[in-house]
Amino acid sequence: LVYLDDILVYSKTEAEHTQHLKWVLGKLREHKFFAQLWKCHFYKRELEYLGHIVGKNGLRVDPKKVSAVQEWPVPLDVGQVRSFLGLANYFRRFLENYSTIVVPLMALTQKAWAWEWTSECQQAFEKVKRRFTSTPIL
Repeated sequence: LVYLDDILVYSKTEAEHTQHLKWVLGKLREHKFFAQLWKCHFYKRELEYLGHIVGKNGLRVDPKKVSAVQEWPVPLDVGQVRSFLGLANYFRRFLENYSTIVVPLMALTQKAWAWEWTSECQQAFEKVKRRFTSTPIL
């Protein structure tokens, strides 16, 4: 799994993992790319990758991201709503009915919509925050 300059190599067995690592490192060398040893982690059972925790049981939201959402203050303007939605959108696959829940918040980001933090906005905001505390493992 590759994202920009982050490479995640995962395997079912240690022997398979050794083969996969040799292949990936060989391809990097072949194309004159080199990994910084101090940035590498080998043979880990679980690790943080792009805001997720990846392990043998699947993918889950990094607890640091959950804390960031839980501690998010009530937005005071459109920019703050967009920031909150930006973070929440990144993890939407973990939040059941996300697109339905955030309708009142999305409406605030529309240019034709006047800024008014309604009870529906507050409920949607709180519901997203609550859902983050019980995210499933994918």
